[in-house]
Amino acid sequence: MNIKKVVKESALFALCEGGMCILMAVILALVKNFDLSLILGTVAGWAVSVCYYVSIITFVDMAAGKAEEGNVEGGQKLLQMSRSLRMIGVFLLLVILAITKVFNVLALFLPLLFVRPALAIADALQGKGATK
Repeated sequence: MNIKKVVKESALFALCEGGMCILMAVILALVKNFDLSLILGTVAGWAVSVCYYVSIITFVDMAAGKAEEGNVEGGQKLLQMSRSLRMIGVFLLLVILAITKVFNVLALFLPLLFVRPALAIADALQGKGATK
């Protein structure tokens, strides 16, 4: 696993995701009242989204390593298993955080919708978008 590559891609993604979360928090603050639960929900949603992304690239890197070793089927099974575990883990974590009523529920869940757009922005900033 190339740790430097994972950290570099994760940092750029985290910045893009953070920018989108700040924009979301500003819009929610204008629509609803601004309170501590909005800030906590935004930060927690951002953290869950970044952890979700890091787990994706970590498991993809592990699966690629298995494929390079000639175990393509093992890599595919690893990806399938990791996707299921990620979905279950994120769902349980978000439900537990929402039940506490400390976090704004919209601010907690909406950052997960920003993963693909933030990834597209991060790719464009790295110059990968022009090659696709």
